[in-house]
Amino acid sequence: MRFNRLLNKKTYYYILKSSAKSYDAELLRNCPGCGGDWHQEQPLHDIFDFMCERCGLLSNIAFNVR
Repeated sequence: MRFNRLLNKKTYYYILKSSAKSYDAELLRNCPGCGGDWHQEQPLHDIFDFMCERCGLLSNIAFNVR
């Protein structure tokens, strides 16, 4: 990721999730980059329910099932 190299800091990309079929289905989501488990027990900044350190991705539980 180019920003990581330019800033010499870890950066993350946010993936907006606006709708889903159910809350339980959301909890089972895997990282779209690597397929790993990325659900956080405690949301980062009370916003980001998902974070993958490996891929640098952040996301949230869909707003319609929160």
